[in-house]
Amino acid sequence: MKRTLLILAFAMLVAGCGGSGPRPFLSGGAYRHGVCYGPHRDGQRPGGAAPSAAQIAEDLHIIARHWGLVRTYGASG
Repeated sequence: MKRTLLILAFAMLVAGCGGSGPRPFLSGGAYRHGVCYGPHRDGQRPGGAAPSAAQIAEDLHIIARHWGLVRTYGASG
């Protein structure tokens, strides 16, 4: 059993290292500017008071004017 797992792990390592090299994440270039976004405002926190859908929509409307990519923290529900 250990030998089988070792062979499988080695095969996965070799397969993961192959390929034609790095590729751009998006067509047109490998780099884009973005911003990290957490929706909580003053007095709000995870597990406590949460932002409303209207507050999140307002934030994203403002962000969209300046940034092409948005990374979010937390996406449950």
